Amino acid sequence: MRKSLVLATLLVLAVGADALAGVPSPANSSVRLGGQPLACQYRFRADGGLDKMTVFVTLRDAFDVPVANCATSVAATNQTLTLGNCCPAQMTTNILTGNGNTNANGVAHFVVNQLSGRGSADLEVTASCVGNILISTTNFSYTSPDQNASNEAEPASSTNIVDLGAFAACLPPAPYCVTSDFNCDGTVNVIDFGFIGGGLSHGCGAGTCP
Repeated sequence: MRKSLVLATLLVLAVGADALAGVPSPANSSVRLGGQPLACQYRFRADGGLDKMTVFVTLRDAFDVPVANCATSVAATNQTLTLGNCCPAQMTTNILTGNGNTNANGVAHFVVNQLSGRGSADLEVTASCVGNILISTTNFSYTSPDQNASNEAEPASSTNIVDLGAFAACLPPAPYCVTSDFNCDGTVNVIDFGFIGGGLSHGCGAGTCP
């Protein structure tokens, strides 16, 4: 009787283990953000000409084995102020393999460089090869010359008088706000105005989507 019970238990364990093979495990997987030259925030522009947030994803299963050919996506959610995207397709385009799937090493890599608005948001990475599994949620801070995320398309400029007003509201003696501090030096001044000015001639569609 005991022998039968042991065999049954082993069978259940084997079936359970087999079910976990090839299923992305959030505990064993990893997500890393790169491409942030300055410590305080990412800086984006309609033409993609400022920072390029690079999202490195590695999917591994419960046995620490790479999960290959797994559809993976990233999405920005839960923004504190405003958030837009001049290139809607970029949030689900895998630059490394070109089709949104992990490669043989379980790796996927995304580039996000045309967000608009300002504040902070959560970056959610989801693996969808075995249902939808949330792998990681990472908070990031960001700003752009298109401060209100209006996303006007070329030939219009997505940065206009409304955005200049939002930026100028943080000039001294007003209270400091990091979203107007484009060079992250702790002060909002004419140098930061130069970054705002850099967006005056760019609208959505001005750059190439990743």
